Amino acid sequence: MKRLEAPVNAYPQQVYRSCAGILSLVKKVELNRLEKACERALHYGSVSYKIIRGILDSELDRLPLPQVTTTSIPAHENIRGAVAYQ
Repeated sequence: MKRLEAPVNAYPQQVYRSCAGILSLVKKVELNRLEKACERALHYGSVSYKIIRGILDSELDRLPLPQVTTTSIPAHENIRGAVAYQ
């Protein structure tokens, strides 16, 4: 799981209020939806009250997260590989 840190110039009170605001969203939506919205925000690396509220308002939390796929070059006789470039 990614660990996000508060901005260097943020005061502890500001960070606390932001967290309290995010947690207060549970009064408007189900806990499950809030958790999914937080997962989506973490996935994209941008967590704030405004982002999470936007995810909930647009119901993006109901959509599956995009899967991270890695692609590899298929083996073929015309592909030289890393050894050719050393």
